[in-house]
Amino acid sequence: MPIRTPELSAKAVSLLSYGYVKGKHKPGQEAKNSIGTPCTAYHAVGGVAGLYLQCNPPKGANPKEFARSWIYRATIAGKRRDIGLGSYPSVSLSMARELAREMKGQIIRGIDPLAARKEAKAEAQRSKERAITFEHMATLFIEKKSEEFAGKNKLKQIQKLTNQLKTYAYPYIGKMSINDITTNHIADMLSPIWLTTKDLSQRVRMSCNGVFNLAKAKELLVGDNPVDLDLLKHILPTPTGKKKVLLKTTEHVPGLDCSQLTNFYHSLQSDNAMSTKLILFGLLTAARPGEARSATWEQIDLEKKIWVLQLEDMKEGLMHVVPLSEPVMALLQSMPRLGKYVFGSNGKKPASENTANERIKFLHRRSVKSGGVGFTDPDTGRITCAHGLRSVFKDWAITHTRYPDEWSELALAHVNSDKTKAAYARNKLIKERTRLMAEFANDCIHGLPDPDSELGKQIISSRIL
Repeated sequence: MPIRTPELSAKAVSLLSYGYVKGKHKPGQEAKNSIGTPCTAYHAVGGVAGLYLQCNPPKGANPKEFARSWIYRATIAGKRRDIGLGSYPSVSLSMARELAREMKGQIIRGIDPLAARKEAKAEAQRSKERAITFEHMATLFIEKKSEEFAGKNKLKQIQKLTNQLKTYAYPYIGKMSINDITTNHIADMLSPIWLTTKDLSQRVRMSCNGVFNLAKAKELLVGDNPVDLDLLKHILPTPTGKKKVLLKTTEHVPGLDCSQLTNFYHSLQSDNAMSTKLILFGLLTAARPGEARSATWEQIDLEKKIWVLQLEDMKEGLMHVVPLSEPVMALLQSMPRLGKYVFGSNGKKPASENTANERIKFLHRRSVKSGGVGFTDPDTGRITCAHGLRSVFKDWAITHTRYPDEWSELALAHVNSDKTKAAYARNKLIKERTRLMAEFANDCIHGLPDPDSELGKQIISSRIL
């Protein structure tokens, strides 16, 4: 009958200590440790067979400072295993006995407690990884994309992607765990730009889709990718006749990153060509290229500081009144009246259709030749075109103001939504758009407020209804 180890009390356990090397060495045999040297001792404490207090000898000169820890010794699959249960006295005697009983019960049920502990630790790590936020995952996605981008526009592409996610995704889902984000969250994120800036909304959606696909590939996303277009199209509105435009990625005209706006403006200012003045006029009025190049002196009221386009001049078939900011007024007042048209070599006919685009190409080449980055679309790398400058204005209105969306929509002569239709019918928001265009011109000249700085945040927040 096996000898039963007596159950030690908590007081008795507290007095247990390390041991000393005992015995005699055989003649001619070199000992690993001299007799009397402190050594590790294992003390059975009873209560559960195989439970020991391991007492290690002191590492320093003080014999009272030594480490003690619990060991549960058991046979698992025919092999003796020592399982650590924690240090003493952090784990008390009663706690150690309870843990040892749990281990014994697992072994009886055929469970390897070491393997179970390892799996539990791994699952805890997986849960921690799955709690990763969207912003953290997006950072990994940007790092991955930065290795894929190539060419002279690489840095601009990285910055564009970073700004895009920072502006349109992080405020909504940045701090959320990727496994807590649903398709409804994605819809809420996209809704402010879904109908008003179609190309931008698709770029944001595809970037977020890439973030979640990366998380899925790394086995950090447990369920399905929430950026599911088949589900989103049932949540987000689709105007009549616009379905293909909204739900399909289309080739968009090359625009310009907002961060390049001031640089582009001053490049225009340094060039005195008539075509450059046309581009400047189009930029500061957010007009369509065809409307800008066909502008007549008769349409412009310098006293009231407005440019009035009649319904026959407009793509939408509605009269459009454009408030003229001070820089536009200065530009017009500096130009000679050679004839009917404002922009044209002799004033007798409007500037040709490709005049503005060809001049932008010239300015791009001049910038690159002088060591600059030129003026290209951050997504496609194509040289900016005159029509693409309208999207820059829209991006600016969204990211650097807090004004209602219908202000910038009417500035672009978009009368699509019920709100813009109501505003157009009421008073066309002339006073509000005068303020909007003045601030846009100011940012073109003096630089955009930094949304990450306190001063920039204050300026942007002040631009509110």
